Amino acid sequence: ADDRLCRWRRLVGPRRSRRTGGRPALLGTYRKQPADERDIPINFTDYLAEFGDGDTIASATAVSDSTDLTIDSVSTFDASVVVWVRGGTNGGSYKVTVTATTVADRVKQVEFRVKVKDY
Repeated sequence: ADDRLCRWRRLVGPRRSRRTGGRPALLGTYRKQPADERDIPINFTDYLAEFGDGDTIASATAVSDSTDLTIDSVSTFDASVVVWVRGGTNGGSYKVTVTATTVADRVKQVEFRVKVKDY
C-alpha cells in the first residue's frame, strides 16, 4: 500500500493539506526551450482506482499563470490527461493548473511547473 501511495502522489499529487495552504501540490517541473511544443501527460489511474467504480476522466481544462506560456490543447484518454504547451520566455517559470472532471462528476485539480531555457 505504501508503494501505491507514493506512486499516486508522484503521478497525481498529494491531497490538499494545511501545509500547502489547501492548494494542490505541484506534480513536478518540466523543462523546454522557447520554440519547443511539448506534451505533458498526467496519469489519474491510481486516483480513480480509489473509488473502485470504473470512473474515467470525462473532460479537463488547463490554465497557465501567464499568457507567455500557451496551452495548445488538452486531451483526455480514460484515466489520463495530456496537456500540450508552447511558447514561454527564456528564463521564465510558469505554473499550469489542470482541472479534471470524471464521468461521475468528481473533480481533481493538479498543478505542474514549466521552466523555459534557451540552451
